[in-house]
Amino acid sequence: MSVMRGDLANIDLCKKGVAVCDVAVCTNVLISPDPQTRETILNNIFHNLKIGGKLMLLTPAVQSAKRCWRAHIRWVEHCVKNGIKQKRKDMAPEERSIADERCGIYRRDGVRTKHFKKAGLQTMLEKAGFTLCSIARVEYDWSTEFLPPTSFLDNDPPPFDWLTVCTKLNDVKQIVPEAASEQVEARRLSRTGSNHKPKLRVSRLNEALAFSSEQQRHTEKAPATQVEAKGSD
Repeated sequence: MSVMRGDLANIDLCKKGVAVCDVAVCTNVLISPDPQTRETILNNIFHNLKIGGKLMLLTPAVQSAKRCWRAHIRWVEHCVKNGIKQKRKDMAPEERSIADERCGIYRRDGVRTKHFKKAGLQTMLEKAGFTLCSIARVEYDWSTEFLPPTSFLDNDPPPFDWLTVCTKLNDVKQIVPEAASEQVEARRLSRTGSNHKPKLRVSRLNEALAFSSEQQRHTEKAPATQVEAKGSD
């Protein structure tokens, strides 16, 4: 086994000779506030997964960030009320920005960090070419967020991350979405009576969809033992 250290947003794994794999595991990797960086990372992962390969993704949750903000206020009040000394940096609230929070960006230890809603995760992954299998919460104890005491928060809903599992079913992610979006645009123009000729070619869309279906059938015909082995990873 070999280990490589690198930035997925600034490295081409194929050019580095990294072999395609069955499973990719990413823990708090897609947390950059820059959408282009997140897209680049996902593209890198997509192109280095085998057809039928799985991506396991752990990401911060928007709802959890809001819970932590409210819980921090209670934690500070509890410490002050009970004369419990804490470091000033731990007592200070995280800086907030309405513009950032509209984009799901909250600060963690002062660092702007992307957080996700369930629907946003699904949209991002499908746009990257993946098919969603499941999304579940991974819950944590409040002691992972604050220094003691935290037991008075035990009855509150806990902080959590999203654990998402998705599959790469084919290699045509850049063909079908583009053609389909042109079809939507063509319909819009026809309804508005525009004289502008859309770039859509129906044959192009049909070819893309046919190719996608062929890839799907090829994947489904894979030996049962091979599919089970990948699932067990």
